[in-house]
Amino acid sequence: MFKLKLTGLLLLGLCLSVNPIAGAHNDDNSLDKESEVCVQFGDYLSKLILKIINDLKQHMHDGIPSLGIPPLDPLQLDDNSFHVSKSYQYDIAGNTRRSQIENLREFNVTHISTSILRLQVNMSIDIPFVLVTGRYSLRGKLINVIPVSGNGPFILKPEDVTASITSELKLEHSHFQMKSMDFNLDMRDLFVQFQGLYGGNSVGNLVNKLLNKFGLGLYHKIESKLHESLRVALMTVINEKLKEIPLVQLVGGMNSPCREQFENVHAPNEVHLF
Repeated sequence: MFKLKLTGLLLLGLCLSVNPIAGAHNDDNSLDKESEVCVQFGDYLSKLILKIINDLKQHMHDGIPSLGIPPLDPLQLDDNSFHVSKSYQYDIAGNTRRSQIENLREFNVTHISTSILRLQVNMSIDIPFVLVTGRYSLRGKLINVIPVSGNGPFILKPEDVTASITSELKLEHSHFQMKSMDFNLDMRDLFVQFQGLYGGNSVGNLVNKLLNKFGLGLYHKIESKLHESLRVALMTVINEKLKEIPLVQLVGGMNSPCREQFENVHAPNEVHLF
């Protein structure tokens, strides 16, 4: 047995264009009119979520300790090891340490849309100026003969990082909450530079060219930390703010025609569905 609370039934009636009011209109335009109400409510919720996200950007430097969110800009990274090889060309192993990601607060939400019927929020963001810095050490060989080693600062610069975010909503105690969030991070190009390589500029330039080719592997290790940090921070802040706003208060923030259409949908406090 499933229980559909009043708030859930109100949304269902709204988005499926069900008007249970006695004497309600059933003309050909009723579906379009009530669907439009649902779309406008989704747009209003999108604007609210966008405002919450933009507020989070203002706290990324210091974090939000009360919500368990650490500083995100710069975002401190765990030490990482890497090993790359290709037959008869190179075999290099090393590690990175004291690394951090900078400029995350510069991200922009380029698109956001909410479907109330599907209980889904879709967003697109870009992070144009991501910079990863830290220290490294490596040792290996080029073409199985030339020894190469290095120890010093490194720079990892992914260009034009973008993310397409899909989130599921749920109704919990008359409030919207984000049930899940996931996204993939993509980039247009990647620049990698390791300073202080043993062997002089000629060897250093050759190794840097190689590092740009297999730097994607190093980026993917960093990407997992970036992905999880952003996902947790976004979901935590959005849910904390949505928890403070009951559904009826969200409806109250809409324009008058939309609010009247929504408030005209009545139902029992609880309905049992088999």
